[in-house]
Amino acid sequence: MKITLESSERGEKGYALVIAMLFLLVIAGTFISVWLWTATNSAITQRNNTFNQSEGAAEAATEKVFSQMDRDFLFGNLGTSNSYNSIIPDTSTWPVQYTFSDGKGNNGQILVNIGTTNFEVLNSQYVGLSGIAQDCTLTAVATPSGQRYNVPATVTQTFQAAIIPVFQFAIFYNLNLEMAPGQPLTVAGPVFCNASIWEGSSDLNFSSTVQAVGTNNTSAVNPFNPTYTNGTVSVAGSTASYSGTPLVNFSQGAPSDHNNSLTMPIGSSTNSNPTNVESILNIPPSGLGAPNSSAYAVSNQIYLYNECDLIVSNASYGTNGYATTAALGKTVDYVTNFSVWFQDPKNSPYLIQLTNDLVMLKKTTGNYTNASGVLALNITNYAATNILYIGYSFLTNVTFYDYRESATVQAVQLDIAKFRRWLTNAISPNVVSTNGTMNTDAGPTLENTYLIPDVGHKFRSIYIYNKVPLTATQLPAVRLINGSLLPTNNPGLTVATPMPAYIDGNYNVQNAAGVSDAGTNVTTHTYPAAVLADAITILSVDWDDSYTNSDPTGANGPDDTTVNCAALEGIVPTNPNIPGNYSGGVENFLRLLEDWNTSQSHSGRSILTYNGSIVVMFPSIYATNSWSGNPITFYGVPTRHWAFDLNFETAPGLPPLSPSSRALIRNNWSAY
Repeated sequence: MKITLESSERGEKGYALVIAMLFLLVIAGTFISVWLWTATNSAITQRNNTFNQSEGAAEAATEKVFSQMDRDFLFGNLGTSNSYNSIIPDTSTWPVQYTFSDGKGNNGQILVNIGTTNFEVLNSQYVGLSGIAQDCTLTAVATPSGQRYNVPATVTQTFQAAIIPVFQFAIFYNLNLEMAPGQPLTVAGPVFCNASIWEGSSDLNFSSTVQAVGTNNTSAVNPFNPTYTNGTVSVAGSTASYSGTPLVNFSQGAPSDHNNSLTMPIGSSTNSNPTNVESILNIPPSGLGAPNSSAYAVSNQIYLYNECDLIVSNASYGTNGYATTAALGKTVDYVTNFSVWFQDPKNSPYLIQLTNDLVMLKKTTGNYTNASGVLALNITNYAATNILYIGYSFLTNVTFYDYRESATVQAVQLDIAKFRRWLTNAISPNVVSTNGTMNTDAGPTLENTYLIPDVGHKFRSIYIYNKVPLTATQLPAVRLINGSLLPTNNPGLTVATPMPAYIDGNYNVQNAAGVSDAGTNVTTHTYPAAVLADAITILSVDWDDSYTNSDPTGANGPDDTTVNCAALEGIVPTNPNIPGNYSGGVENFLRLLEDWNTSQSHSGRSILTYNGSIVVMFPSIYATNSWSGNPITFYGVPTRHWAFDLNFETAPGLPPLSPSSRALIRNNWSAY
């Protein structure tokens, strides 16, 4: 038998071919997969890039509206949603064209929601404060055209349009803020400075935030004048006698710096330059002040002259004489050198001059002559020859000496107690006092006669302008006396003046029932109050107008005094070019003229109790003599019991006409 063996070469070749084809298929599959992956990844990348570009366009749309709303808000008020929703970017010069919509099918506009106005807690850097705020939302959808992938993007921003009353701060400075007290001082409310801060003493403690737009300096050396010392070390360029404020004294963490500034709108500017801010106390520029209708535009209501319920002005000669009536065509010997106007910003006439309520009669032998027998406000009812003076019961001119300013003060004096009576006419007609004055009754209660229906409040604010010229030896000013109890009808009182103000004795320490908080850091029985002036000086309950130096009696010194009000004023800033010069710091924010080192009622120093808000906005224009680092030459240091008035954290507790800063406060941002 013959057996034939066949070769396996053909089978091996076929197997190799199959293997090769399989490898080719795998390679092809891998190539195709890589290609598909690359193509997909490229598409995803391109779509993602397109989305990012669309997101940028949508953000640009919201930012354009935000910037317009920011400008409108700082200069006045926000418009309506419809006034902003069509403000969209012009993309004609962009490399990619976009269509903008509000996400609800409306092209050519974005979604703008402006909430109602509420007094609410603020966000972001202003946490812990409240303000009059509107919650706003902007939403823009941007869709590209002419692209491979027309991927849209949506951006939403939320923010608060907030009016922030400056009296919400325990301390608010628009200038450099210096704090170096020689006795313990705890600051219980927020501190904010539009410039830089020096915290130079271990006696300082802070229980809330401390923020500066510039820098915060907690060192022993005053950065604004390194040659200043607290008096225990000679002025030689070292302040080693200070310890600085340790970080442990800041209960809310380290003080922050480089924060956004808080701006106060002034006329056509949002620049918080101190010179601009000082103008809120001045008579407005020509054409912008009352009684011009333009005075009551929102942008001009920053001027307190245009806002106060009463405007008081006196003649230029002050206490040097009375106004004669010859030029006025009257037969009375003398009339008041005061004018008092009621202001209603919503109704014409905007200003109403109020009639005098005080008559001073000439005295004959033991009697006061009164030919008509019946007194009324119309002076023609009087026998002219019997009238010595006609004026206002609550206003007079006084003089005294300010040792720090080395000048005689000619002050318009507002008697708060008599002003309260005038508001309610709580004086019987035809009652002649022993000093020759006769108070007359105007009939209906003045507050009811001149009730402001538009805003629902009565007389709660007074603007006082003293026309006495400022000279090297004469200082025009305003003085408040008998202010223990403020007006209680719709209570609260703000007094504003461009001149220095003096508060004589206890101020706003009790309620209408006679319950007093004097001598305490409790303000349960006080009323919302503020004094805004070029400078504020506290005169003790024992002040005497005969005083001409810091220790006029050389014996007992002043007694304890309490002042409860927000205080906005100017200071004399530290001059770095004068060795040892110092502004006096926040601890000398309230100026003094007496030797408080001893007390008449107890051993040790007299106590100055102050509850309020400390606000410095500008360098003083009238009271410009420096604290100088040697205060003992014009006053002795009291024991300071100072506190932030927690009533100012609520809307009802804020003083009338509280000045405010404005800010758009960003909350959340999202893109999808």
